Amino acid sequence: MRKVLFGAAVAVACLVGLGAAGEANAGTVVKKTVVKRYGHDRGHNYYREHGVKYNGGYYFSGRNHDHWGHRVWDSRHHRYQYWEPTLRVYYYYDGGRGGYYPCD
Repeated sequence: MRKVLFGAAVAVACLVGLGAAGEANAGTVVKKTVVKRYGHDRGHNYYREHGVKYNGGYYFSGRNHDHWGHRVWDSRHHRYQYWEPTLRVYYYYDGGRGGYYPCD
């Protein structure tokens, strides 16, 4: 239960951080859905083996990654955000760049 509450708090903090750049964050709805859980089954090195390090942390190239702990809906940006359990960071999929990037 603590992990769920922590994840929800991080999602809200992430969404607030995205909205702090000038516009009010009114009307943002966070809808949490559980996705297939692979984080601990695949080990703590998933991001080291499948991620690409850059100055903003790690990103995951391509569309097919199934290690996410859960996802939340970001109604402001009309996209899902995916929880990376080892790095403890939310990611979003950017179709233009073809990968998952941190939502900070």
